[in-house]
Formats: sequence, structure tokens, C-alpha cells
Amino acid sequence: MILLLAAIGLAIAWQAFDYGRQRAGYDSAEAESIQQRLRARLEEVTRERHQLRDRVAVLDRSGQIDAEAARGAQEQIKVVQDQNLKLEQELAFLRSILKNDEAKSGIRVHGLKTERLQDDRTYGYDFVVSQLTKNKTKNNRTVTGKIYISVHGTKDGEPQEQSLAELTPEHTDGLKMRFKYFQNVTGEIRLPAGFSPHSFTVNVKPSGGDHPSVTQVFDWSPQG
Repeated sequence: MILLLAAIGLAIAWQAFDYGRQRAGYDSAEAESIQQRLRARLEEVTRERHQLRDRVAVLDRSGQIDAEAARGAQEQIKVVQDQNLKLEQELAFLRSILKNDEAKSGIRVHGLKTERLQDDRTYGYDFVVSQLTKNKTKNNRTVTGKIYISVHGTKDGEPQEQSLAELTPEHTDGLKMRFKYFQNVTGEIRLPAGFSPHSFTVNVKPSGGDHPSVTQVFDWSPQG
């Protein structure tokens, strides 16, 4: 019975995760269709979560599940809840796109968030890259290319730019980009000692000729 619970929880979590990976982009009609599918999947995951929770309650009352197994089942429920939240976030993102009827075609960078991590020099970043095209023949094309990140600031009173390769232990030059509608981009950077950041720059360089390169500059305003 414990194995059955674990299998059910893992299956639900993987289905939600796999669906999330199938994110796609848009004209408004396409986005509306995706939104409907996401909403249906969200309702399905919610029902499955309730069924799993009810099953745990029945087993608990009948004495067929011990405390450790119950904790394991609760952890699986949390996984499903996390996937539920991700689906809700994707729905919110698509709704924001649908509201912007006057948006221009092309690549866009959305909602950069930076957060201080272990110390004053290590930061996490999170943003979304998306494409909008009003050309019906191109709205299903996958965008590939590279994303380049840099941080501008000063050191010893002099202006300085730090590339992603200089800010990561792996000396990462650029981040791979591959998506149909949008892609969430996350990572960590470590600033050099004595460097005072002022802005965070994202440079998106798509392959092919469907979209030009795009550069977006954000003020440095980390959380935490």
C-alpha cells in the first residue's frame, strides 16, 4: 500500500512537471487555447491531490500506514501542490500576455528578480524570455540561440562590466535558449570583491533571421 501511494504521488508530480515543460508561445488565439489546456490540467491535478489526501486519511484511520509512511505520502502531496502552483503561475503569465493586445512582435524579457543568497557577493537571478509573433505562419516555430548576461557597476571608482563568464565558477559564456513560447531562466552569480553593481543586462541573440537580437537593462535591486 505504501508503494502504491508513492507511485501515485510520483506519477502525478511527473505528469504536472512534464506538462509544464511543454510551455508554448502565442498569438492570442494560440495563447487562449494553451490557457484552457492549462486550466483543465490544473483542475485535474487538484482532483488527484484531493484523492491522494483522502486515501492517506483512510489508511491512517484504519491503522494500515505507519508514521514514517504517512510523512512520505505528505511529501508527495507537497510535490503535487508545488506543481499546482507552477501551473497557476503559467496561467497568470499567459493572462498577462492576452491583456497586452498592442504588444509588438519579437523577443521580450520579463520580470527580472535578483536575490542575495549566502553573502553580499552571491546572488540568484530569475527572468522570463518570450516571443510574440502575429504572423500565423511563424507562431509555432521554436526559438533557439544564446542568452548573454552581464552586470555593470564600479570598482575602485571606475566603471566596469562583468560578464557571466567572469561571474560564474564554470566561466559560462552564454546560456542556451530553446522555447516555443516562453522560457524561464534562472542561475547564480558571484560578484568580485570591491565591485558595486548598478544594473543587470540581458542580451538575447536568437539563431536564424526570424527575430533580431534584444538587449534589456534592469536596475540592480535585489531582494533579501
